Amino acid sequence: MKIKTHILIIILCMTWANSFAQNKTANAPRYQQITNALESLDNADDFESYFKVANEFQEIAEEGKTKWITFYHTTYAYISAALELPISKEALVVLDTAQKMMDKTLKFGGLGNSEIICLQGYLYYAQQFRNPKNNTNIIARKAIKELDRARFLDGSNPRPYYIIGLVLDQLDPRIGGNTKSACKHFNDAYTRFNDYKPRNEFYPNWGAQDNLTQLNNCK
Repeated sequence: MKIKTHILIIILCMTWANSFAQNKTANAPRYQQITNALESLDNADDFESYFKVANEFQEIAEEGKTKWITFYHTTYAYISAALELPISKEALVVLDTAQKMMDKTLKFGGLGNSEIICLQGYLYYAQQFRNPKNNTNIIARKAIKELDRARFLDGSNPRPYYIIGLVLDQLDPRIGGNTKSACKHFNDAYTRFNDYKPRNEFYPNWGAQDNLTQLNNCK
């Protein structure tokens, strides 16, 4: 029954969000479309709201098909939606959609952008911890690899440190989890978040509040 309920929620959200996005994007210039969608993303706090804004951003991104930033936000919203679901096949379905959007982010943004590579690491993190059959650290290792690349590309970017902390904190100690190391990474991220300034109003600017929550839990 729970599985059928989750599937029904996903279908209903897709139907509602596509209709909403079409109406909203049809009556606003592209700049305002992205601004409105980012506001909705900032206010999202559960599966339904993240999923709706993911569909809204996807509508904007597919219409433009040249800017990596809109595919980036689409991917992030789908990941966030999946993380609001319990460990389940339904969460992995949402993450499959996120990967498709991630592929387009990489296509238009390239492999030299720390934020993009970091987001792929975040997607692997979500796949690791929403997979009902995963009892190894294979996906987590892929996440760490991408996050290390993101740190190499831009050592001032706080998000790779934050997500590495999440991976180490949630991974079973028997397969690589390490709470002490996780807390060190949350602290490194905190320092960088204090200095971080997005390049423009559409640039990635998420993670600081949750990182602070994680860091406070270390004390």
